[in-house]
Amino acid sequence: MADSWGGSKVPRLRQQLVARDGLTCWRCGLPIVGETPTVDHVKPRSAGGTDDLANLRLAHHACNSSAQDRPQATLGSLDWMPQPKRDT
Repeated sequence: MADSWGGSKVPRLRQQLVARDGLTCWRCGLPIVGETPTVDHVKPRSAGGTDDLANLRLAHHACNSSAQDRPQATLGSLDWMPQPKRDT
């Protein structure tokens, strides 16, 4: 999915993530209200992460920006985060 960040794919990905996870920031656990959620990578692309939905989550712009290219493991626990629903 090399071209996933151009054209109309980002809004579609964002809609799929909202349907899957709701409007909760995966980094801080707070609701995303009053702003467009950003699409964040669990494993950064710079570390070999992919643009597959399984590696994408929604985040506040500030949370996503402050994470830079650090994986979540270096930022703190995600024990509060519900696991994404899986298609069966």
